[in-house]
Amino acid sequence: MRTVTAADMLSAVERTLTPAHADRMRAELALAFCTVLWGSTFVVVKNSLDHSSVFVFLAVRFSLAGLCMAIFRPEVLRAFEREQLFAGIRLGFFMLAVTPSRRRGCVIPPHPIPASSPERAWSWCR
Repeated sequence: MRTVTAADMLSAVERTLTPAHADRMRAELALAFCTVLWGSTFVVVKNSLDHSSVFVFLAVRFSLAGLCMAIFRPEVLRAFEREQLFAGIRLGFFMLAVTPSRRRGCVIPPHPIPASSPERAWSWCR
């Protein structure tokens, strides 16, 4: 009697997969990996926010993301046009200006507020 090894089983699976099925399997495995990676960062983010402000954390986080993109995909950064860069800077400035004021004076409601009723959400602000 012949013993079946893991390599034999893998080659049998590879023979039955068409290129389209193999591409789909790779895509689904990549999505599963992203899900595990993003789900595991919750604990890191929660603990990091105990030791720094939200703005410092986000600045470091997006700076690292930009650095990784510059290292691994420099052609994406070269494709930026001047107008896009200034539009992003303006958008970032206004988001930075508005974000702290959104939280000022608001209280935590005793029950969840539906996203479909902005007037109810506004009613919890003083």
